[in-house]
Amino acid sequence: MITNEMRTMRTLDQLKALYHQRTTGSRAMYERARQVLPGGAARGATAFNPHPLYGSRANGALLTDIDGNDYVDFNLEGGSCLFGHCSPIVMDRVREQLRISEVQSIASPLEVEVAERVCRMIDCVEMLRFVNSGSEACAIAARICRAHTGRPMIAMCEGHHHGQLDTLLFSHYGPPAGDDSAPATIRDSLGMSPGEDHNVLMLPFNDAAVAAQLIERYADRLAAVFLEPMTIFGGAIPAEPDFVHALRRTTSRHGILLVVDEVPAGIRIGKGGAISHYDVRPDLFITGKALAGGLPIGMYGGRRDILEPLLSPPYDRSNKALSSGTFSGNPTVMSACLAVLEAVEDGSVNARLNALGDHTRSALRDLAANLGVPMYVTGKHSIFGVHFSDASPRSSRDVRRDNRRLDFAMAMMAQGILWPAGRIAGFLSTAHGEEHIEQLVTACRISAQAVYQSTR
Repeated sequence: MITNEMRTMRTLDQLKALYHQRTTGSRAMYERARQVLPGGAARGATAFNPHPLYGSRANGALLTDIDGNDYVDFNLEGGSCLFGHCSPIVMDRVREQLRISEVQSIASPLEVEVAERVCRMIDCVEMLRFVNSGSEACAIAARICRAHTGRPMIAMCEGHHHGQLDTLLFSHYGPPAGDDSAPATIRDSLGMSPGEDHNVLMLPFNDAAVAAQLIERYADRLAAVFLEPMTIFGGAIPAEPDFVHALRRTTSRHGILLVVDEVPAGIRIGKGGAISHYDVRPDLFITGKALAGGLPIGMYGGRRDILEPLLSPPYDRSNKALSSGTFSGNPTVMSACLAVLEAVEDGSVNARLNALGDHTRSALRDLAANLGVPMYVTGKHSIFGVHFSDASPRSSRDVRRDNRRLDFAMAMMAQGILWPAGRIAGFLSTAHGEEHIEQLVTACRISAQAVYQSTR
């Protein structure tokens, strides 16, 4: 809730002080946590300076921290919570499954039913495998592409996020490197295998001509091109249609696989996923997050002629690609997936969310116009982003030039808006209503003014 005190705040320093004032319990927990957790957090996504928030409970569109502050959640665990937190749609089905079994060492009928439903909803998916995260799905998909084509290289777009494993951990987290038309392939972490970067080609996002030229140049070595139809964590920027079509034409001409990564999108967008809006059929498709309504999930699928020869038993490392995992396809997560897929089957949930996304982006754009500041709103469907720049961003390279994101995020969180500081993209759920959008816009007005005043 935006209080009268918040409405009177004009400076970034005031909002930062408010963050500290409201979160003394989180600060104390941080001091305790940093003794046993690097950075005081169990994962990089929740680490935040000067200290993370620590939650106590969640329900609907709200999260509550250990200080008792409520936050309207526009992070939703990276877009996973399609129906908000603790939705009966998901929770009731999971409780029912837990009375029967949590995991089991044999196959489950649930995995068959979920796979059938996914194939009906995402028409480019003829067969699929479940894993436990988007990172896992992306890395195994890359392995399958190399196995199928016999070629070593993977191409991806600068700023796109394909997980945290060595295979595709390049040119996402740091500042842009190389020319606009020739982005460099930069390892995003210490400790990665030497030489991995030589097998990853970086493409400029939304530059159709240059990307096609680069693919042509390396065609005889390229196994696949990976693409996010919307760069979710690179700024909620949709791919331009001519760019997607250029990738499909060029890859098809050279027998290169086109892999669409919709880990945060996919089911969240609706039937066919985001890629269906481009009238393009990829060879492989990856999703996760919203598919299980908040539980851990990853999935890759696509053409039968690619997957069946490589994955069907018996396993032999000389002619098969490995894809397994103790918890892959476990019945607890499959029960959540089934609940989500049943709920979105008729399309009404996605239509409602996409309309709410249109309304949210429109309200934020009206705010930017009224404030008279260069604030640009990106996104599509139920996903949105807010950027401070002199021009509307077309790629994550444009987004990374803005150094005010973290200040803006803290200002929003001081006012009870859980804003995705590092991930940039905001998400909507069926638990969000008009009152939550009004709070978002009000907090954004106060935060944007404070951020701009601090940079004058």
